[in-house]
Amino acid sequence: MSLLSEFQKKTGSWASDNFPNSDKDTICSHFREESVEFAGGYEHNDFGQPIFIAASHSPEKAADCLLLLLHHAHKEGYDLLYEAERKLEINMKRIWNTESNDFDQPIFIEASHNPEEAEDAVIVIYADTPL
Repeated sequence: MSLLSEFQKKTGSWASDNFPNSDKDTICSHFREESVEFAGGYEHNDFGQPIFIAASHSPEKAADCLLLLLHHAHKEGYDLLYEAERKLEINMKRIWNTESNDFDQPIFIEASHNPEEAEDAVIVIYADTPL
């Protein structure tokens, strides 16, 4: 068992004991909040208005995100390190546009034509894209 897998088990067990009513949706909701605090983004205030949250880039917030991902993996029964290694192999076969820093456009250009990647397909629709 890898060090991260052991840490996933320790983290997941602790979180499940201390937050017994948590499920994949509550964990993801908490992850969303922590990731916005870490990376920045928008949240809604009590009146439903969007407010911008500046990125903290805090190591503590990064750790919160990792702990929540580990809790999710424990709760859902998958090995996060295994999945990350599998995803890295997929990403290493892709073609990436490293020249662009325009975050309004995807930087992923083309997949290798591997049928195993079909589950990983994402359709990006921008707000100004006619449907």
